[in-house]
Amino acid sequence: MVTGWVRRLVLGFCILIVAGCSGGGDGSTGDGGSLGNGTATTAPTGVVATAGDGQATISWDTVSGATSYNLYMASVSGMTKSNYGFLADGMKHESVTSPFTHIGLTNGKTYYFVVTAVNANGESSESSEVSATPVLSGTAPPAPTGVVVTPSDGQVTISWNPVSDATSYNLYMASVSGVNKNNYNSLTDGMIHEAVTSPFTHTGLTNGKTYYFVVTAVNTHGESVESAQVSAMPSASTPVLPDTRLFYKGDALWAVDPANPSTPVQFDSGTIGEREIYHGAWDATNSRVTALHKRTVVYAKDGRLYKVSALKDDTLTPTQVSSEADVTTLCNRGMVPDFAGQDNSVYLYEMPGPDSTCSTASDNILKMVRVGMNSTDNPIVAKQVMTTEPIFSNDRFMALWDKTSGAIIGWLAREGQNLVRCNQNFENCTALSPFATTIRNLGGNVFTGQIILLIDSNLHAYNISTGALSQSLYTSLGSTPTGGRSDATHLYFRDAGSILRVPLDGSAPASPLVTESGNLRFFNLTSNSVVYTVFSTSSTTTSLKVISKAGGTPSTLVPFTTDFTELEVVAGNWLYYQKGSTAGKIMDDGTGGTEIPNARWVGQIASADSSYSVPAFGSGSTFEIQTILWVEGCSISSCAGGTLKSLDAPTNTGEIVLGTLPSDISYIDFFEIGQNSLSYTALSAVVDILFIKADQANSLVRVTNTPTINELPVF
Repeated sequence: MVTGWVRRLVLGFCILIVAGCSGGGDGSTGDGGSLGNGTATTAPTGVVATAGDGQATISWDTVSGATSYNLYMASVSGMTKSNYGFLADGMKHESVTSPFTHIGLTNGKTYYFVVTAVNANGESSESSEVSATPVLSGTAPPAPTGVVVTPSDGQVTISWNPVSDATSYNLYMASVSGVNKNNYNSLTDGMIHEAVTSPFTHTGLTNGKTYYFVVTAVNTHGESVESAQVSAMPSASTPVLPDTRLFYKGDALWAVDPANPSTPVQFDSGTIGEREIYHGAWDATNSRVTALHKRTVVYAKDGRLYKVSALKDDTLTPTQVSSEADVTTLCNRGMVPDFAGQDNSVYLYEMPGPDSTCSTASDNILKMVRVGMNSTDNPIVAKQVMTTEPIFSNDRFMALWDKTSGAIIGWLAREGQNLVRCNQNFENCTALSPFATTIRNLGGNVFTGQIILLIDSNLHAYNISTGALSQSLYTSLGSTPTGGRSDATHLYFRDAGSILRVPLDGSAPASPLVTESGNLRFFNLTSNSVVYTVFSTSSTTTSLKVISKAGGTPSTLVPFTTDFTELEVVAGNWLYYQKGSTAGKIMDDGTGGTEIPNARWVGQIASADSSYSVPAFGSGSTFEIQTILWVEGCSISSCAGGTLKSLDAPTNTGEIVLGTLPSDISYIDFFEIGQNSLSYTALSAVVDILFIKADQANSLVRVTNTPTINELPVF
């Protein structure tokens, strides 16, 4: 049954429809509106969509006669005003004005837009379709810094400093140098590890094979450029000492095979600035570098820098290092090994500045290259280091090693009148302390990451890991503290007539061990003691003394004598000294004293497994001495025809006769790491080269006999 109110509703609805459909043809609607008698306007032009962070802004040119505009959008191309409602994210904005910003969009998603113009006669056709992809505002992060790779048995561990705003990191690797994020997959062993964290360990690698790595930082804006490349060679738990060549410079540059020393090979000529760069396995657990050996020789020729491998398995083919082309004069040069990756080892060189003379250190040009640079890599401009003294003296030149991996992580340098710490590229420098005249590195311990710095007249402890500089631990008494020697916990130094010690961690002020009225000359450390020589100006005599590291009363090991006494070598608890024409040896407790008349100490061989202190590989280095050499049968002025011998220095055992010096050679001097060694010799006017294998009897060989050519080993 249909009720009355329903009937009335239906009847009213029908009347409304009939009235609407019988409007009389005059364009009037039931509500009095008008469509007009003209035509709709043209479609908008010049439509542009600009993406923003979660939004897009659409603009267009004004259309003549338009009273408003409609904007249609979707996330699918091909949209019209008729189909937008059927498309993903389809939407219409009516009566908008230009520019119009649509917010609440999804970053990374592409949206499509058309605009129509409206007037009293209707809506135009659609404009050309435009699109925009919203993105998060900002930029990709910078490249990671402080990248360090540490090799071990069949694997390497890569670590790096955190990058602000990075959400993840990518690691690229290959067994070919020059890897980057674009070419890694075309290189041998090329690989990417995505979304890794520091430290990251890559396992399953081949021992004895070198791998190269770069790291990038990633955030929502993209991926950074690559970090500096690092490299490492995984090795078994006990590193193997490789077979290497020896080098000397004469009329050309020559290589010596220890298996055939009498037949050297010339591989280049016209060179300057030769320097050997060492490598080895960093053992932070035992505070040692094992399998220490020369790996590369770097030198300059015709303005450019070159390198050649010291490994016998490699060819003697020089390879250009960096794009440097202006090395015509060298004031000085030095090297710093990177034990985490040989390619990051450094050759530093100083050239004269605008005045064309090396003597004006303030305007000289200091640069740096890494061994792994190719011919297109630019050299790095280094900062002037510390004071105006020669740049590679031990108290000016300061590299910073990571105590865990042995990687070079930065430098201490001079910037104006400030001591600064810089990164590996002498960039991003942070001021540590102002100074007036003097900054010196007195020494420290690379395995604890602690060193002692002299800033003007004050001593400070510096922690490499934390960057903390202590308060003053000592103020010098008008002289300049010198001669720093360190063990695991303390630095020992000389100031005027005193020897003092200071804890490397800066936990206490410096304290004096001993004060002498005479001039303190040479001093060094044994396991338990400090040994030193004292020169009496009043009696012109010299004595050798010892005092416990803990202090107390010094003891005299060699009494004052008019024969000048020089402390030559300290190895273990044995002391080797020269007294006039007598070669002496004694233990630091006063026992075992022996003197060999008509003899002279002529060299030392450092252990390939060494624990050393900063500054290493320069003046003041404290390599562990394994073998000491001497000649018996010397006069006061010559050792010609004498017998060359060696023995194990830490134990004073194992005497070996190496051979007889030629009659025209009056003096020799050996120093090397590992038992194979070259010596320069003193003739009447020129220098020749000798070879020995210090642990093998009768191994002395004369390599050169060139009366008109001076030759010197390359160090």
